[in-house]
Amino acid sequence: MIKPKTQKIRKARIEQGYNQSDICAAIDMNIASYNQIENGKTGPRPKTAKKICDFLKKSFDDLFELVEEE
Repeated sequence: MIKPKTQKIRKARIEQGYNQSDICAAIDMNIASYNQIENGKTGPRPKTAKKICDFLKKSFDDLFELVEEE
């Protein structure tokens, strides 16, 4: 399971001057779904995590972690 590092995602987005709508438009994602990822309520699919990392120019390890499902 992919677990978002919520504070790091939010910090990277804000430092680069983006709001959630900017990212959603760029990666073709619903804002409600993105909000759930950034708030840690759900983990993204691998493809979505890659899109977020690419957009924010951060590595996967900077923004997400892999955890075993319980």
